[in-house]
Amino acid sequence: MLKRPAVLLLLVFGVAGSVALVRLHLRRKALTESAAAVEPQAMAARFHRGAPPCLRYVAANDATPQAGFDETARRLDEAGLESDQLADVMGHFLTTHRDRELASHAADSVDEYLEVLEAQQRGPTAKLAFWVQRAMLREKLEKVLGSASETLRTYEAEGAVVWSALSAGQRAALDEVDATHPEHLEVSGLSRVLRPMKVLTTRRRARALAELAAEAKRVRPEFPVRLEDLKLAESRRRDGWGNDLVLSAGTDVIEVRSPGPEEAPGDEVVVRLDVLAPPDAGASELSCGPLSDRTLLLERVDLEPLGKGVHLVPAMVDGKPRGLKVLGLRPTSLAAQQGFCNGDVVRSVNGVALDSAQKALEVYRAAVEQRAASLEVERRGVVGVLKVELRD
Repeated sequence: MLKRPAVLLLLVFGVAGSVALVRLHLRRKALTESAAAVEPQAMAARFHRGAPPCLRYVAANDATPQAGFDETARRLDEAGLESDQLADVMGHFLTTHRDRELASHAADSVDEYLEVLEAQQRGPTAKLAFWVQRAMLREKLEKVLGSASETLRTYEAEGAVVWSALSAGQRAALDEVDATHPEHLEVSGLSRVLRPMKVLTTRRRARALAELAAEAKRVRPEFPVRLEDLKLAESRRRDGWGNDLVLSAGTDVIEVRSPGPEEAPGDEVVVRLDVLAPPDAGASELSCGPLSDRTLLLERVDLEPLGKGVHLVPAMVDGKPRGLKVLGLRPTSLAAQQGFCNGDVVRSVNGVALDSAQKALEVYRAAVEQRAASLEVERRGVVGVLKVELRD
């Protein structure tokens, strides 16, 4: 007699349990979708307690005008930074921004997501389903974030190495950007700074290559100038997108051409130089200082920035290096402000000839430890001696 009611009761519980499981599964799917759809700006407004902007939930997006990113690119270019350096140093700011946001949020991002999702639940059934699924959601979110963290740690380690290799001036320029527009150094913002930076880097490298080719043509006009014959590192023969620069050396004109980005093949970059013009043509805005009878007063920390915004290449005489030639000098660089000009050749420091890269490095290291140095500089056949005093 009791068998039929018992079977019916078990059937009812079985159906009810199945319905509950289906509903929980649907709730889990809905909760997961809700977690992916949380609005970053809303999260930032709710949880960020520090000075704006919040970099845990980034506010910079495609709707932000590009002009600000272009200005950041210009400032970094003037500091002598190039696009590949900027991309490589990203990991340093991942660390900086993560630490900054840990101090500006009371909880980690998983707890913040779960708090928002819980507040979205309406009615006792939804709240019960969320309570049942909370541990699963936490595990899933932590797994996703943990997987991403492994990649981020790799970038952070690489970024720390690149950061330490930058000059004091380059680090100062990046720190200034981080203080005023930290969102420009976050991953999505950095990609928008890199667009104009690649063009600026390409122009700088193309200009230096054209000047070097023009100088070779002036010295030996009867010989063809080939890219592989010029004493430039392989990276300096490529544009900001990693493409090989194309050199055309005619009798009167040197042309260096970059195909531009793949996504915009019509945006090529072209630099032309008149072979017959003097080495510093096109740089008339530079005020070259006299070679002798003056002393450069430099802070010791300025020794690194002195070489930024300028290309130093071997000055070849009869196939042998006879010093370092100044090319691609930017008017805003410290070297230009100290009176150097394109075409100047630093032949020796403290009487030691710069006839090899190793010798130049040894001389630099020795000069850093001293309080005074003398530079023998040649300009258009005229040789003079510049004195340098270093102050701590």
